[in-house]
Amino acid sequence: MNQDSAPSAALRVPAGAPEEPGVLDTIVAVGTPSGEGAIGIVRLSGPQAIDISQSLVGASPDLQGLTPRHLEPVRLWEVDGHLLDRALATLYRSPRSYTGEDVVEIFCHGSPYVLRRTMELAVERGARLAQPGEFTLRAYLNGKMDLTQAEAVCRLIRSKTRAAHRVALGQMEGRLSRQAFRWKEGILDLLARAEAALDHAEEELPSFSWLEAAQRCRALALQISGTLQTFQKARRIQEGLRVALVGRPNVGKSSLFNRILGHERAIVAELPGTTRDTLEELMELEGIGIVWVDTAGIRSEGFGPVEQEGIERARAAIRRSDGIVWVLDRSQPLQREDFVVRDLVQEACREEKFWVCALNKRDLPERLRWNGFRPEDPIAVSAATGQGMLELLRRVSGWTQGSDREWGAVFLTELRHRQALERVAEFLEQAGRLFAPGEGQGELAAASLHSALRALGELVGETDSEEILGAVFSRFCIGK
Repeated sequence: MNQDSAPSAALRVPAGAPEEPGVLDTIVAVGTPSGEGAIGIVRLSGPQAIDISQSLVGASPDLQGLTPRHLEPVRLWEVDGHLLDRALATLYRSPRSYTGEDVVEIFCHGSPYVLRRTMELAVERGARLAQPGEFTLRAYLNGKMDLTQAEAVCRLIRSKTRAAHRVALGQMEGRLSRQAFRWKEGILDLLARAEAALDHAEEELPSFSWLEAAQRCRALALQISGTLQTFQKARRIQEGLRVALVGRPNVGKSSLFNRILGHERAIVAELPGTTRDTLEELMELEGIGIVWVDTAGIRSEGFGPVEQEGIERARAAIRRSDGIVWVLDRSQPLQREDFVVRDLVQEACREEKFWVCALNKRDLPERLRWNGFRPEDPIAVSAATGQGMLELLRRVSGWTQGSDREWGAVFLTELRHRQALERVAEFLEQAGRLFAPGEGQGELAAASLHSALRALGELVGETDSEEILGAVFSRFCIGK
């Protein structure tokens, strides 16, 4: 995000703020995580940010005379004249700041007391505590970024893996925004030509064809439909691919779970039914977050109410998972419960889930006989020795891996994005159907294009609402 660029839109004042543009409260918040640390940052933004900060540091140095973006040693003073902290301050002048307003950042020692007291003194001098996401909200309102880029800031802060970071960073840099602008240009061009043809129906316009207009509508809708397909992959990247280890009791699911994680996370015992609940843990695998889920062994009889609840939770985990590792005991013949699990896996995988069969206990003599049924490409592994684990992990990581070219693509990271683009595609397809017969439905087709533009505007925040902004920025941490 280029913070040096001038605002691209006039200030839009959120509900509750003064009506005159540019007259907003000065807000303050701690911009670093809670708890002790070497450094803590207190941020102020708004028309009084410099004056309030000046009152905190006394007469020297003169903050108004500071060179923007340069750190300056300062002392923070209590009301009674006692020293609060030795700190550093830096100034960002409007519009060349994150929020587009005057911003001062004070780098204190990371004492919870010092940070809290610095904010209290700022509030006493006229600032107010910032709401969650209010700094980024002001950046959006001042035209420093559009709504998709603002949402990406929150995603970037929460990214836990390399892949999630890449997706969020690409969106924050405007990848989706630029694509939306290209779609907007295409719709506007088509709409201008259609309305010109309608306004001059008695004249022949050689550059316009109703059939060609229908084809262009369908082509744009097809492009958007392709982008819509990225939503599920983006969700898996950001939240982690959920992979459930499933099988009958005592095939070694919990041992495999521990081997994958590299520590004793699950209790392992010879007694059937040891695992009574699902266990989950996130790990990064080739840059992708994988949420591994250990489940209770599935069997059809001989269990009590507690184990029954564990089995039901295992079934629910299968339904919620993105991928399944079906674990079989390679050292034992197939049992009836293995076929019960097989049926559950096959039923679940009709919903485009990934799955692989892991033949555990590779270190023991093989006694497994398939009796006419053999899953595709099973992997022989040993939770005890680690044999075959690299191949299993490679298979799982391949379910979401993308090439470098894919990482440069547009991803839809929010449900709001998908819903807006679904409406855009729907209106474009509608316009295409209306354009196809010729001039007779031209006005209705043009109306559909106008609706497509409004839906596209909702995506980037050109036509925002308090409800949308509230939903977006309420998820942010305070101080960002």
